[in-house]
This record gives sequence, structure tokens and C-alpha cells, in this order.
Amino acid sequence: MRPTTESVELAAGFTEALRIAHEGREVRVRQASSIRDVFVAALGKAFTDIMLNGSFEKRLPNNVNLSLSGLSDPEFAVLKLDHAGIACSTKSSCLKGEESSYVVSALGGPDWRARNTLRFSLAPDATLSDIHKIISALKELR
Repeated sequence: MRPTTESVELAAGFTEALRIAHEGREVRVRQASSIRDVFVAALGKAFTDIMLNGSFEKRLPNNVNLSLSGLSDPEFAVLKLDHAGIACSTKSSCLKGEESSYVVSALGGPDWRARNTLRFSLAPDATLSDIHKIISALKELR
């Protein structure tokens, strides 16, 4: 904060942005949750060695964090997926040099679970076609 008169225009603009974001929020949450749930179900059918990280019920509507046991190099997988036009992340975005996800490690399970994590944040306009593209690209990583 600095000693000056606050910008009324910026405050009004921020208020309008909040109003727009709130408007239709419930519909957007239902849509995002629906495509996320289809993605998780499709992953379960496509891979037998996959684990969903975190609670299925208590997660952001557009978030899928998973571990694949046969993933030899998650960082390379992220680069290959990026080359295919798919954005995802691995491990924590706030720690450098981390060999495995300390958050996923805290969940327990097999050793590979914390090393082989991929995190997808689905776009608001994600489609079934996008889901199939991701699954096909993941299959090619094996």
C-alpha cells in the first residue's frame, strides 16, 4: 500500500470482474467436474497401473493428479506431451530438484507413486476429443 488516492476505476473494474466470475460459476463447475470425471474413468479403462492422487470427491473440478507406474521419466513425459500440444506438470511447481512429489509421498502407497506424477488442469472448454488425445499421448509414452 502506498499513500495516495485509490483508483476508483480500478476498484470498479475489479468489482465487475468479480461479478462476471461469480455469474454462471455453478454451471462452469458442473461442466468442468463432468469432463474431469469422464477423463478419470477413461484413464482407469486405458491403464491398469494408474493411481489417482488425492480424494476423488474433494478436488478442484478441473484437476486430475495421477501416477503411472511404467513412466520412466516424468519430466521427459511432460516435454513429449507439450510437443503434442498437451500441457501438464509433474511434482510440485514450487520446489526445484525434487526427485519425487513430497505431497504424493505423504499419501502413501508404492515408491513409484511419488516419482511418476502428472498433474492436469483441464481447460474450461475441454472436450471428449481432448481427453482421447491425452490418453493416446500417454499410451505412446510407454
